[in-house]
This record gives sequence, C-alpha cells and structure tokens, in this order.
Amino acid sequence: MKKKRRKSPRRIPTSVKLVNAIKAQNDPKLKDLIEDAAKGLYDDFRSMIAFPMVMLVDDLRVIGREDLAKRAINGEWDGQRWEAEEWFEKEGQYLLLESNPEEDTH
Repeated sequence: MKKKRRKSPRRIPTSVKLVNAIKAQNDPKLKDLIEDAAKGLYDDFRSMIAFPMVMLVDDLRVIGREDLAKRAINGEWDGQRWEAEEWFEKEGQYLLLESNPEEDTH
C-alpha cells in the first residue's frame, strides 16, 4: 500500500508578501517602491544590495511611511529559512568553493 504524500503548504516568497503588503496600502507614493520590490531589490537573497532591509526602511522613511518601516524593522519581510536553503542550493554553495582559506596569508 502506497503512502500518501503530504502536500506542503504553498510557499509564498517574502518579496511577493512585501509587494502585496505595499499594494494593499493604496498609496500613490509607494508606486516606485512596489516596482523595486517586485524586481527583488529588497529581497534578502535576490538583491545585489548587501543590506536590502536597511534600504527598504530608509526608502519608506523618506516618503513618510514609518508604519511600514517599523514592520520591516520587526522582520515581517525578512527572508525565510526555505528561501535561504533554495538560494544556497542555487548559488550560495558555489561561493564557498570560490573562497579558499589556505590561500589567505594574513
């Protein structure tokens, strides 16, 4: 008798959650932020920025949205563990191969 596979809950990327939360505000001042978020600018694993959440908080404060900035500070849109694992499988593991501690002669 075959075991039934459990369906895993649908995983929603953090960047999608961020876009949805910002869109729900219906604030025209957030238009550029929505576009940047959709491109992954504020995503822990897709952004080319070292600290995307810091940039998100700064960008929100510039347009006077301290309410959303506080949500970001509280970690609402921090990357999730499964996103980190997917990133590592796709890209992160290769970064480990690029660095060779034995070559470091400090």
